[in-house]
Amino acid sequence: MTFDRDGVVAHLRGRHPRAVPVLFEWEARFEEFVSYIGDPERFLFRPNRSRDGRLVSANFQQMTSGIAPRTNLQRLRSTWIVRHLSSGTPLPALMRAAGITSLGSLERYLRFVPTIDPEEFRRALRGER
Repeated sequence: MTFDRDGVVAHLRGRHPRAVPVLFEWEARFEEFVSYIGDPERFLFRPNRSRDGRLVSANFQQMTSGIAPRTNLQRLRSTWIVRHLSSGTPLPALMRAAGITSLGSLERYLRFVPTIDPEEFRRALRGER
Protein backbone atom coordinates (compact mmCIF):
# COMPACT_ATOMS: atom_id res chain seq x y z
CA MET A 1 0.00 0.00 0.00
CA THR A 2 1.05 3.52 -0.68
CA PHE A 3 -0.47 6.43 1.24
CA ASP A 4 0.07 9.98 0.04
CA ARG A 5 -1.80 13.27 -0.42
CA ASP A 6 -3.55 11.83 -3.49
CA GLY A 7 -5.02 8.87 -1.60
CA VAL A 8 -4.26 5.19 -1.21
CA VAL A 9 -2.86 2.83 -3.83
CA ALA A 10 -2.98 -0.94 -3.44
CA HIS A 11 -0.10 -2.79 -5.06
CA LEU A 12 -1.25 -6.14 -6.40
CA ARG A 13 1.16 -8.98 -6.95
CA GLY A 14 0.78 -12.11 -9.02
CA ARG A 15 0.45 -12.81 -12.74
CA HIS A 16 -0.73 -9.28 -13.48
CA PRO A 17 1.03 -7.02 -10.97
CA ARG A 18 -0.40 -3.52 -10.92
CA ALA A 19 -1.10 -0.48 -8.78
CA VAL A 20 -4.78 0.19 -8.09
CA PRO A 21 -6.02 3.44 -6.53
CA VAL A 22 -8.48 2.72 -3.73
CA LEU A 23 -11.90 4.37 -3.85
CA PHE A 24 -12.00 7.45 -1.65
CA GLU A 25 -14.71 6.01 0.58
CA TRP A 26 -12.48 3.01 1.43
CA GLU A 27 -9.23 4.87 2.12
CA ALA A 28 -9.76 5.14 5.89
CA ARG A 29 -10.57 1.42 6.07
CA PHE A 30 -7.34 0.53 4.26
CA GLU A 31 -5.43 2.74 6.67
CA GLU A 32 -7.01 0.69 9.48
CA PHE A 33 -5.97 -2.56 7.78
CA VAL A 34 -2.38 -1.41 7.44
CA SER A 35 -2.34 -0.12 11.01
CA TYR A 36 -3.55 -3.54 12.14
CA ILE A 37 -0.95 -5.55 10.18
CA GLY A 38 1.80 -3.00 10.92
CA ASP A 39 3.47 -2.80 7.51
CA PRO A 40 2.03 -1.51 4.21
CA GLU A 41 4.18 -4.02 2.28
CA ARG A 42 2.63 -7.08 3.94
CA PHE A 43 -0.31 -9.02 2.54
CA LEU A 44 -3.75 -7.98 3.81
CA PHE A 45 -4.93 -11.61 3.97
CA ARG A 46 -2.73 -13.72 6.23
CA PRO A 47 -0.06 -11.00 6.48
CA ASN A 48 2.61 -13.30 7.97
CA ARG A 49 2.91 -15.45 4.87
CA SER A 50 5.85 -15.04 2.53
CA ARG A 51 4.32 -16.14 -0.78
CA ASP A 52 1.37 -15.16 -2.91
CA GLY A 53 -1.17 -17.88 -3.55
CA ARG A 54 -4.63 -18.35 -4.99
CA LEU A 55 -5.66 -20.61 -2.13
CA VAL A 56 -5.30 -17.78 0.38
CA SER A 57 -8.45 -16.04 -0.84
CA ALA A 58 -10.30 -19.34 -1.21
CA ASN A 59 -9.40 -20.29 2.36
CA PHE A 60 -10.50 -16.86 3.57
CA GLN A 61 -13.86 -17.33 1.84
CA GLN A 62 -14.34 -20.71 3.49
CA MET A 63 -13.51 -19.36 6.95
CA THR A 64 -15.89 -16.41 6.83
CA SER A 65 -19.19 -17.02 8.49
CA GLY A 66 -21.99 -15.19 10.18
CA ILE A 67 -25.20 -13.53 9.19
CA ALA A 68 -23.86 -11.73 6.12
CA PRO A 69 -23.39 -13.63 2.86
CA ARG A 70 -20.04 -15.31 2.46
CA THR A 71 -17.31 -13.25 0.87
CA ASN A 72 -16.96 -13.92 -2.83
CA LEU A 73 -13.92 -12.31 -4.43
CA GLN A 74 -15.34 -12.54 -7.96
CA ARG A 75 -18.51 -10.78 -6.81
CA LEU A 76 -16.43 -8.09 -5.09
CA ARG A 77 -14.42 -7.59 -8.28
CA SER A 78 -17.58 -7.45 -10.39
CA THR A 79 -19.15 -4.90 -8.06
CA TRP A 80 -16.00 -2.78 -8.23
CA ILE A 81 -15.95 -2.90 -12.05
CA VAL A 82 -19.67 -2.08 -12.35
CA ARG A 83 -19.23 0.80 -9.92
CA HIS A 84 -16.48 2.28 -12.08
CA LEU A 85 -18.40 1.71 -15.33
CA SER A 86 -21.46 3.38 -13.80
CA SER A 87 -19.52 6.39 -12.57
CA GLY A 88 -17.83 7.03 -15.91
CA THR A 89 -14.28 6.02 -15.05
CA PRO A 90 -12.26 6.25 -18.28
CA LEU A 91 -12.05 2.77 -19.80
CA PRO A 92 -8.26 2.75 -20.24
CA ALA A 93 -7.84 3.56 -16.53
CA LEU A 94 -10.36 0.91 -15.46
CA MET A 95 -8.83 -1.74 -17.71
CA ARG A 96 -5.35 -0.99 -16.40
CA ALA A 97 -6.46 -1.20 -12.77
CA ALA A 98 -8.49 -4.36 -13.36
CA GLY A 99 -5.71 -6.06 -15.33
CA ILE A 100 -7.99 -6.36 -18.35
CA THR A 101 -6.46 -6.21 -21.82
CA SER A 102 -9.57 -6.45 -23.99
CA LEU A 103 -12.73 -4.35 -24.09
CA GLY A 104 -14.64 -7.59 -24.66
CA SER A 105 -13.80 -8.56 -21.09
CA LEU A 106 -16.02 -5.73 -19.85
CA GLU A 107 -19.06 -6.77 -21.89
CA ARG A 108 -20.46 -9.12 -19.28
CA TYR A 109 -20.62 -6.27 -16.73
CA LEU A 110 -22.51 -3.83 -18.93
CA ARG A 111 -25.92 -5.34 -18.23
CA PHE A 112 -25.51 -4.30 -14.57
CA VAL A 113 -24.72 -0.67 -15.39
CA PRO A 114 -27.82 1.48 -14.91
CA THR A 115 -29.25 3.06 -18.05
CA ILE A 116 -29.03 6.81 -18.27
CA ASP A 117 -31.90 9.14 -19.03
CA PRO A 118 -32.06 10.91 -22.43
CA GLU A 119 -30.79 14.23 -21.02
CA GLU A 120 -27.74 12.63 -19.42
CA PHE A 121 -27.16 10.64 -22.61
CA ARG A 122 -26.97 13.84 -24.65
CA ARG A 123 -24.82 15.67 -22.08
CA ALA A 124 -22.36 12.78 -21.94
CA LEU A 125 -21.93 12.65 -25.69
CA ARG A 126 -21.67 16.44 -26.01
CA GLY A 127 -18.86 16.50 -23.46
CA GLU A 128 -20.99 18.55 -21.06
CA ARG A 129 -20.73 17.71 -17.38
